Amino acid sequence: MTAFSWKVELPDHKRKAYPASGGRALLSWADGHSRPIAAATGRALRKAEREGFAPSSSEELQVKLEALDAEQAWSWLLASLNRRDLSHKEAVERLSRKGFGQKAALAAVERAERLRLMGDARYLEVFTRQKVAQGWGRRRIERALEEKGIDARGQEGWADAHFSVESEIERAQALLRRKSLPERNAYEKWVRFLAGRGFDFGVAKEAVRAELRRRDGEDDD
Repeated sequence: MTAFSWKVELPDHKRKAYPASGGRALLSWADGHSRPIAAATGRALRKAEREGFAPSSSEELQVKLEALDAEQAWSWLLASLNRRDLSHKEAVERLSRKGFGQKAALAAVERAERLRLMGDARYLEVFTRQKVAQGWGRRRIERALEEKGIDARGQEGWADAHFSVESEIERAQALLRRKSLPERNAYEKWVRFLAGRGFDFGVAKEAVRAELRRRDGEDDD
């Protein structure tokens, strides 16, 4: 039986010109039909072809494609998780942008979650601690987590564990201590600054008042 006709075109990063958008590979059939696939999956298909893979039908090629896509998506996710944690939504979106199919992307993420290599609960805690240390306010952290598919406000005990009013005021004031006092409208400018860092307006106002009182006391001395 004559082998089914197909080819894989890989992105040429040196030329900065890709056969498909986003640096993906392009899988083409003899009838002119084509589809972008992940570059890693394209390379794996090329390797399989060199090793003798010669499908006799589109269906046979599709089965091989799905198997390689799943394998490469898993490898890519493991490498990514070695660099940093990802939320469920973030991982699926990144895999999809790389060109992996939705089935392979979801399977890889769910496998990683089953093996406890990732998970939104852990991501929530790690991300919160990191951003608190960087001086982010609660509102900013909540918005960032929401973009990653995590509803922090719906997690019982999360706010109490990380954001007492007293600790928020202390963190906000600590940021102000590293700043020079504006010559004009210090109160308004600092409140806007803290609000921009994600602190609640009530917290921002109290922190600014506390810092202004502290500096006034130093001046009196």
